[in-house]
Amino acid sequence: MFASGAKTTQGMTFVDRGDPAGYDWVVGSLTTNGTWHDLDCSSIVPVGAKAILFQATIKDDLEGQALYLRKNGNSNSANTSKIETQVGNLNNTANLISFCDSDRKIEYQAANTTWSVINIVIKGWWLQ
Repeated sequence: MFASGAKTTQGMTFVDRGDPAGYDWVVGSLTTNGTWHDLDCSSIVPVGAKAILFQATIKDDLEGQALYLRKNGNSNSANTSKIETQVGNLNNTANLISFCDSDRKIEYQAANTTWSVINIVIKGWWLQ
């Protein structure tokens, strides 16, 4: 998808995280009540990162249940990344990009439902 060390026209460099040992967050470590919550990525993503590339896998018994990511502090829904269940009881996986704040935090919102699966891993980030 993106070559590690590749520079964009805006002078940003994408850094491939490599081969993580497992997921960074799973359904049991997230609050799934339909409201926005902070997701602290600072233990993985270095200072100076502007955006983060995630891979998320979700599964619920209902279709149309969504997980959203956005920059920490944003209040509008226009600039969010979203993944939603297409049908009940099947995994859906997507790559999602979110800008992060200077503390490397983003916000997430997961539908207020009993999720079977939410697995999130950081794949890489953009530095400037």
